Amino acid sequence: MKEFFIKEIGEININKSKKAKRLSIRIANDGKVLVVIPVWIPYKLALSFAQKEKSWILKHKEKSLKNLERQKINDKGLDYNTLKARAKVYLPSRLAYLSKKHGLEYRKLSLRNQKTLWGSCSAKNNISLNIKLMDLPDHLIDYVILHELTHTVQKNHGPAFWRTLEQYSPGARTLAKELRSYRITGVNTNQETN
Repeated sequence: MKEFFIKEIGEININKSKKAKRLSIRIANDGKVLVVIPVWIPYKLALSFAQKEKSWILKHKEKSLKNLERQKINDKGLDYNTLKARAKVYLPSRLAYLSKKHGLEYRKLSLRNQKTLWGSCSAKNNISLNIKLMDLPDHLIDYVILHELTHTVQKNHGPAFWRTLEQYSPGARTLAKELRSYRITGVNTNQETN
């Protein structure tokens, strides 16, 4: 692995890999940039590739650094009470509003400080929402709420679930992908909702 410096991007690491079949860029949790290339590609070409992808790198580097900062705050417990207070005010009213708007009924709501799930819906239609939702943009908070409300009528993640969710949250699969780019206290989970 070799280190290089590109103006505006900063330090990047280039790793030649026998397994790599193409050039790829990864952004680590701490914002470090890694370019992985096949062994036959020269470093100069990798640097040129990184330069072309500068806007993508900067966007994802910033997101990683924000997630890291959020993790530090949550790990220290500095923002927990504020987060909980905001969640208690906003999430119940937003859930009630979206439930009524779409005719999706739930039994009760629990607010939790979870490490792996943004939300869940039980077999009895009890919904649990993570207070850390308050760190997300509004459109993703709504997506998680609608995801869980959809589980009141579709209990699994089969095709019928996604068709139903799409009615309430257009572009649901894109939103699910966007949600996966956020972390809950430093834990990146592909099970963003249940």
